[in-house]
Amino acid sequence: MSSFFYQAIKHDGTEISGKLDASDHDELVQLLRRKHLVLVSATVEKKPRLKKQVISLLIAELSDLIASKIPVERSLQIISEDNPVAAVSELAAKLRVALKEGASLSQAFEQTVVTPKLVVPMLKAGEQTGQLGEALVSLNAHFQAAKEFRSELVGKLAYPAILFLVSIFSMIALAVFVIPVFKDIFDGNNAALPTSTAMIFAFSDFMLANGITMLVVLMVAVLAGILLYGHSAQAQEVMQRFMLKIPFIGKIIRLVEAERLTGILGILLNNGISLAESLAICKEITANRQQSQGVQTAIDQLTGGASIAEAMAKIPLLPPIGKRLLQLGNESGDLAAAADKAHFLIARDTRNLLRTMVSLIEPIIIVTMGFAVGFVVISMLLAVFDLSSINQ
Repeated sequence: MSSFFYQAIKHDGTEISGKLDASDHDELVQLLRRKHLVLVSATVEKKPRLKKQVISLLIAELSDLIASKIPVERSLQIISEDNPVAAVSELAAKLRVALKEGASLSQAFEQTVVTPKLVVPMLKAGEQTGQLGEALVSLNAHFQAAKEFRSELVGKLAYPAILFLVSIFSMIALAVFVIPVFKDIFDGNNAALPTSTAMIFAFSDFMLANGITMLVVLMVAVLAGILLYGHSAQAQEVMQRFMLKIPFIGKIIRLVEAERLTGILGILLNNGISLAESLAICKEITANRQQSQGVQTAIDQLTGGASIAEAMAKIPLLPPIGKRLLQLGNESGDLAAAADKAHFLIARDTRNLLRTMVSLIEPIIIVTMGFAVGFVVISMLLAVFDLSSINQ
């Protein structure tokens, strides 16, 4: 549902303008005809795109209030008046206005703000089944779990990333500031330098001559890559397929995508949404294009009468344990519980793999850095020893 600002003409030729909610342009035309108006022009009202954290905070507080048997409209009033975060209180006030105009909570979200794709279908399902409170609890749990996973991921990768950057900057500092000092010392002698020392001096000269150019080229290439990735579906697919082939990284991406899919699938199925509709929502949320295409194929298979086992086999990044559990869940009649179990097992495997990867990255970076610094020191000492022997 979208809000349209329109200009129309009455039968007497008088121009009139206003705002009307419709699912698309054709429905807007039909609604205006019922009012005996002819549409001249229409523009879609742009809804604000808030940070996911704002919507997550609102849903968390709204979930707690509704669990305390406070009506939705009153809950939104309390949030709008008491929440210290301005964006949250403003959003609650707008939602309350939409409710007072006759919209349901899901419609209010749909009309007021651009939300994560999971929010509106979940709220609609909760409203249809009379379990809006449970739907909000599930949404809140999902957002909190996603936040905790992001925090855990950042926490685990922060130290290796900092260590890697420090190592790179240390090598650049050696090449640009330290090695040239030694080179100046040896330039006044005609003695032949050891091969390792000559290599280091050549590398230092190259960095001094081309370092700035390389930095500019690298920055331009990164910026161009980001822009291309953001605007080209083909570039996104190529990059995503490449990332999947990188050892460890590819496996983590597969597990993260599978964890997101099974987690959202379990939430939707637990709230009474059919498997095909749940997969359609998962497809919209999935970031990986290969996974999204596989989910769409699975939907087509299900609507065409295929079994769940055949449909799940079309999802490329879903591991065998996930496919098997969903198949068994269908056979036992508890597909939602099977999705939850698959999500738990895949999440466990993801965290175990992350711990293994981090435990390997740290010593590799330290050993590599130590080898590089040791190579420079030994090369300089060899040159000093050669020079000392010549002078004697």
